[in-house]
Amino acid sequence: MRRIILLIIMAICSCPVCAQDTAAIAKVMQLVRQVQDRIITVPTSYYILYTYANEHTPATLLDSMRGTVEIDGTNYHSILDSTETIHNSKYNIVLFKEDKVMYLASSTPGEVGTNPMQQMLSFLDSAHNNTCSFSRNKSQVKVLISFPSGGTCKQLNITLDTAAQRLISMEYIIRTSLLMDEQSQGDVPDKYEEYAFVKATFTGYRELKKNLRLFDERNYFFKAGAEFKVASAYEDYTIFVGSPGLQ
Repeated sequence: MRRIILLIIMAICSCPVCAQDTAAIAKVMQLVRQVQDRIITVPTSYYILYTYANEHTPATLLDSMRGTVEIDGTNYHSILDSTETIHNSKYNIVLFKEDKVMYLASSTPGEVGTNPMQQMLSFLDSAHNNTCSFSRNKSQVKVLISFPSGGTCKQLNITLDTAAQRLISMEYIIRTSLLMDEQSQGDVPDKYEEYAFVKATFTGYRELKKNLRLFDERNYFFKAGAEFKVASAYEDYTIFVGSPGLQ
């Protein structure tokens, strides 16, 4: 289950649409963009916790993953358990620390990556016709987006603080098989239900001093002629290039 984050991104973005509530989705997107705009304008860090449970026993955790996120404009850096991700204007860099692998790819403007705000905006932008409702309690807004029965995803819940302009949590009910490693997708263990309850909680927000060195690819690798080589701090890593013709 350690691939929860990447698999959620792919699964949520492929969820089918149903009908109605275009105006509600538009309102939600406006609120999310306000939160995103603040993070883009003011360098920010926060803690993130992902938890996994069966749909009908959400209080009984089966797995979890925690870490930190730092964002400055379009630059992004996260450490989630043993996976570190760096995104800048030129590169996406992912360090798989258990396997000692450094994955390099070209940076694409507006891509989702593992930035939860970009994940949500990308999803909402492609889902104008989903059923959506939301409620407000003072500055806290709760959003519920529902999907057709039998699909890959049942629902997505989002909680925002519109006064502080912060994302508080995201909750998904999604097919368990989509969260399994490729080797075990056809053999889901009995302890797992058909649908999983996955929650992402965001806490400890604080403003950062601008520090572009944090996102500098030279911390991780350099190019010698046509070859990419790891920096000295990662001399035991193997580089895998995921974008053909990467410069």
